[in-house]
Amino acid sequence: MALGICSFSGVAYHSDVDLDSPVYKFYPMQRFLEAVDNGEMYFRNILHWEDNWELPTRHFNTDGMSEFNDFFIKKDALFSIFASCFTSCPDSNAMWQIYSPNKESICVETTAKALLSEITKISKSGFSAYYAPVIYMNIDRSSVNNIFDQKQTEEYPAHFYFSFIKRDAFSYEHELRLAIRLSPNPREQGVKLPVDISKFVNKVILDPRLTKDEFLEQTRKLEPLGIKVEQSSMFTNDTLRGKDYEDLIRTAERSSTICGTKFQIFK
Repeated sequence: MALGICSFSGVAYHSDVDLDSPVYKFYPMQRFLEAVDNGEMYFRNILHWEDNWELPTRHFNTDGMSEFNDFFIKKDALFSIFASCFTSCPDSNAMWQIYSPNKESICVETTAKALLSEITKISKSGFSAYYAPVIYMNIDRSSVNNIFDQKQTEEYPAHFYFSFIKRDAFSYEHELRLAIRLSPNPREQGVKLPVDISKFVNKVILDPRLTKDEFLEQTRKLEPLGIKVEQSSMFTNDTLRGKDYEDLIRTAERSSTICGTKFQIFK
């Protein structure tokens, strides 16, 4: 059993992370505007996440198990860990339905390099940070050994590791997290760090379900920021048109598979 590197200072990231690939974060529109205006980034304490099975080790009974250092298991240690969540795959109906239920949220595109560059600027003010993909697993009695898998834990600093485990039911989120450890421990539900969000935003993506008028209204709110804005193309109806396409359709050979010659009738 291994629990990764015990401690480090500064900002680090998982070896599977591509620093230049785009990653995305959902924000309620008003919260994003306020965060940019105030020059701050919000991190929520991991003990206050809504999913009761986040941090599965808090459900473990470790009484009498001296080999488990309290630092890794007990709640007190987790009060110092805060995180912000990202995704590598934002354009799914589930993501927009969950994170933009009223079509009033936006999706910010950035890269790990741009994000971590801004975090590094303030990392000397009393915290360490780790950026990595979430580990999805079936969390039950039979999966305890998987949680402490040596190969898996080698990539995660010990004091951050448990905050990157999530139930496999959420694997569609393709989540990555930026976790920070604050010292001294503020024991707050969330903290705001002085981060200029506008410095790491490549563009803002608006909800694919917006009408034209709704799109223009939200765009006007974002215009003063000077950030590129576009609407998600997930529901775009790009019907192919033009003479070349029409000629192709007329001359195309019909496929026997498309015509449906290989199915059985149930009797």
